[in-house]
Amino acid sequence: MLFQLPPLFHANLDVFNRFLDWLPPEMRIAFEFLNDSWFTDDVYDRMRARKLALCVTDNEKSTTPDLVTADFGYFRLRDEGYAPEDMSRWADLVRKRQSGPWKQAFVHFNHEDEGKGPEFARALTARLSA
Repeated sequence: MLFQLPPLFHANLDVFNRFLDWLPPEMRIAFEFLNDSWFTDDVYDRMRARKLALCVTDNEKSTTPDLVTADFGYFRLRDEGYAPEDMSRWADLVRKRQSGPWKQAFVHFNHEDEGKGPEFARALTARLSA
């Protein structure tokens, strides 16, 4: 399950802690923070304690910090111009994480307007299978 916190929602550890208390501990949950104020050690520590994944979001403007906070990973790859070398780089990162701390990785391509998501997914899958 992915929870996306909107860009105008600034970090609030009290609210975050109360929300985490409601979540079933056995669920695989990722958080996508769209406001940079959430990228702090306090937030990462809480996520690690609950084994919640930090969603790595990549787009034309920025990429979320690449940190391991759970035994699985979640990527939202949203750039509309991934080149073959970009797919190789993402495949290398997924392989690296799965040979270490991750048991599973989830990758989501988000390209509704251009319809490139399936093309990118096939390219990444081919690199992961090689």
